[in-house]
Amino acid sequence: MRLEGLAEVSGQVTGHELLTIADDTVQVIWGDFVAAQPDEPYKEWLTIRAVDSSFFEVETSDEAALAVLKFRFRDVRVSENSK
Repeated sequence: MRLEGLAEVSGQVTGHELLTIADDTVQVIWGDFVAAQPDEPYKEWLTIRAVDSSFFEVETSDEAALAVLKFRFRDVRVSENSK
């Protein structure tokens, strides 16, 4: 349960590491996953919020990233906070 361990300490991983962890994850009931670009590490680029293991809410201004998520996952909803 690497993902759960990271959540307990608010850990940080690279995108590649998160993909590896996600491959071994069956279910996420609740959680926020916040991403930043390497050149702007303190600026939130993308937030994915798991809601009651039912759907994911995405907050981003990156339309390409949003399109990939919608293609890959069954129920992706765009947050009202997206720009």
